[in-house]
Amino acid sequence: HRRLLGDGRIKSLHERGRTEYDVSGVPIRSIGTVQDVTEQTQAERKALAQERRFRALIEHSSDLIALLGVDGTLVYLSPAFETLLGHHAESWVGRSMFGLIWAEDVAATEGLFAKSLRSPGEVVPWQVRLRHADGSPRWFEGTGTNYVADANIGGIVINGRDITDRKRAEFALSENEERLRQAVRVSNIGIFDHDHTSDEIYWSPRQ
Repeated sequence: HRRLLGDGRIKSLHERGRTEYDVSGVPIRSIGTVQDVTEQTQAERKALAQERRFRALIEHSSDLIALLGVDGTLVYLSPAFETLLGHHAESWVGRSMFGLIWAEDVAATEGLFAKSLRSPGEVVPWQVRLRHADGSPRWFEGTGTNYVADANIGGIVINGRDITDRKRAEFALSENEERLRQAVRVSNIGIFDHDHTSDEIYWSPRQ
């Protein structure tokens, strides 16, 4: 319990003991110990406040945040997991993260995971396709940081964001550029591109 001292300080005290009674049940003596646990209590309250702030940040983040065990087991998934991938978090906690990876990306992901395990504290970037609940692939990129040695975390923290729209735009641009190259290749008209800043000139193959 907390007690106000004469000098105005408030102390957290832990008391334990027993009371002796006479034959008629009247208390005659109390014996016990009192321990000052003020610092311990303050540290616990501070840790609890930090945990609440940390959880508030995670649970309101639009990014995917996950905690992985050293065997790749999903220990924690933020609420954004369901929003971004359509799966219920509770149905995946305790399962291997590799079940979420698009088949063609599993081998590369295993390599990145192994690298993270070998590199405590190092931020390892990644880009991979994850399997949406509807069966379609979703592109994600982010980082993994090894906090296995940290007793308060004990795993690899994953941060990721959905970049599917960006990847689709990149693929569309690449396809358009390839079609243009093919058109230039078969054209009987010479085409040039002069960069006045660098003074570089490109001539189509017909030239």
